[in-house]
Amino acid sequence: MLKKIIVLSVVSTIALLSMACSDDAEDACEHINEKCASQQGFTANDCAKSNDEYDKLTDAQKEQADKLIECVMDKDSCEAITGCLTSGAGG
Repeated sequence: MLKKIIVLSVVSTIALLSMACSDDAEDACEHINEKCASQQGFTANDCAKSNDEYDKLTDAQKEQADKLIECVMDKDSCEAITGCLTSGAGG
């Protein structure tokens, strides 16, 4: 059950991650793909559109996305990344 929650959390918040800034957005997306690839039910994300999505955000949304990306890039496991996603970058 916990694995399903983790996978659903990652999948449901991947859109926000794909909105992060510059090359960092693509890097964070790829980092998630790498760290979560072994999770049952996880589907790798297309990271190529991350920069385009970021450009569509308001300044406040960009600030939130930047914090999220920083948290994700600091983590070395899918569970830790999920903590970032579920806590709004505080994990």
